[in-house]
Amino acid sequence: MAGQATTLGRELVRAALPEGYKEYADAPLDSGRVTGLTTAIARKDPALYVDTLQRLNDIGREASYLHGREASIRLRDLHVPPDLKQVRQDLKDRVRTIQNSPGLSSDQKLDAIQAEAETAAKGLDERIYKELLAANNSMARQIQSGARGKKGQLEQIVFGDMLMAGSAGELIPYPGLSGYGEGTTPFDYWLGAESARKGFIGTQLSTGTVGYFSKQLNNIGHRTVVTTADCGTTEGLEVDGADPDNTGAVLLRDAGPLKAGAILKEEHLPLLDGRRITVRSPLACRAREGVCQHCTGVRERGGFPELGEPVGINAVRSFSEGVTQAALGSKHLGGKAQRGGGFKEIDAFVQVPQEYPGGATLAEADGQVGKVQEAPQGGTYVLVSGKQYHVPAGRAVTVKAGDRLEAGDMISDGIPNPAEIVQHKGMGEGRRYFMQQFRQILKNNSAGTNRRNLELFARAFVSRVRVTDPKGYQGRLVDDVVDYDTLAADWEPREGAGLKSVTTAGNLYLERPYMHYSIGTRVTPSVSKALRASGVKDVMVHKDPPPFEPVVTRAQDFLRHDKDWLTRMGGENLGRATLDAAARGAVSEPGTVSYYPQLVRMGG
Repeated sequence: MAGQATTLGRELVRAALPEGYKEYADAPLDSGRVTGLTTAIARKDPALYVDTLQRLNDIGREASYLHGREASIRLRDLHVPPDLKQVRQDLKDRVRTIQNSPGLSSDQKLDAIQAEAETAAKGLDERIYKELLAANNSMARQIQSGARGKKGQLEQIVFGDMLMAGSAGELIPYPGLSGYGEGTTPFDYWLGAESARKGFIGTQLSTGTVGYFSKQLNNIGHRTVVTTADCGTTEGLEVDGADPDNTGAVLLRDAGPLKAGAILKEEHLPLLDGRRITVRSPLACRAREGVCQHCTGVRERGGFPELGEPVGINAVRSFSEGVTQAALGSKHLGGKAQRGGGFKEIDAFVQVPQEYPGGATLAEADGQVGKVQEAPQGGTYVLVSGKQYHVPAGRAVTVKAGDRLEAGDMISDGIPNPAEIVQHKGMGEGRRYFMQQFRQILKNNSAGTNRRNLELFARAFVSRVRVTDPKGYQGRLVDDVVDYDTLAADWEPREGAGLKSVTTAGNLYLERPYMHYSIGTRVTPSVSKALRASGVKDVMVHKDPPPFEPVVTRAQDFLRHDKDWLTRMGGENLGRATLDAAARGAVSEPGTVSYYPQLVRMGG
């Protein structure tokens, strides 16, 4: 650019880029910027895509051949900057002071050292990366480009392992404070050896675990197939207008200058910034089975998915690679302690165990918070309308005396069990919550994906109800577990149902879906507020709950309750699944969207 300092490399890249994309050369082409460039060309000028990538590849190949030394490390790249040396020395001094404290027991010393290390470790890898990048460190530049390496590995080389995981996954209370580039002390070496061994073994064991987990996810998503062009729903999901993941969604209601039915594009997002908009979504699709094209929205190829396209499995694949890396992360960090929940956090969220690790405490009924006091065994007691809840030590209470709570509201921080959310707040709200929380968990573990993929997965995962009427319902027996969307497609408002104003429908049960809320949702103050904000004035309601209740089936057992008995053969606990299918008269129909029956019939 005229009047601005540049480099030969930058100008070579600029010359290789087609017109309209040359501004990408104005900043370093790191992994994120390369992704943005290639995605933009693929979407807007696909005919230029291959030639552009070839020209950029030629530049890279020639540069590495003629100037390869710039892509390798130098001895000075292993040096620790003076200020980082001082940070490390200060931490060593604090650890030594704790070790020599006569008033502390051995356990207290270990706890204090671990606390010091955890405090020092926060943001340390980012600080090291930025300082070395500013010093033109070759390793930092490789990380910036996305070519290789991670910030945690850079920290290990020039600073030390810091927090490490032991053989049982526990945090080692002594920080590793010798960088591998300068050589380690014998003490740090032995600590690192146990941690590295743990990382190696964990990688071998995780390979099978991840494959098994991926199969479970595919079993969940495999029935989410595009079955119709338009389900005709008048409901949708309310989202932030400027969310980049809106791109490709169909607008349900007018928003700003855009009319209902518009397909949202990237250039529309600034027009919707600061607005709440309603889009078509799999969470509100009314297809009897699978999902419709318009609720799925425009996909990666630039158009609506074809009828029969397995969008559920495609959605799973969009984040399964990230989940794999979360499980195998110890391979790249040699046992270095992870600061995110990793694969265990992801797995726990879809296995919905009764004892949920790191779970939030939820209110089991509506009520008002009374006394909040310390529990003698540790943690906190919270009284809600006469019922006492125990918040474990380590979890923070998020309510105060006088607060009004609804069933399913959080009393403490942590991750709520999705099964409890569905039980208290209904199928529709449970799906929305699952999508939002799973999105955050995947993002925290570098396995993030587009929100609309998770809407498809949430529809598939949170999809079952259990018949509760002793007389049965529509030929189904009490305790039968059935597909909600199929049941909802045949649902007719019960005798005694009627239209009521949203403001006067409190504690009644929805007889038809509104927004993302499902049939049978209890109209609580928060539901009423959300419906009014969305423009809903009257709702069809009934005084009694419906003859079914939503349930969440853990991923491992998901196929055991499939309506097609041959599909159940693709899951686990086959003896129990087969006996249950026989006892309840399950059948297998040729026209199902599940591929398992056809595989069985073909001998596959």
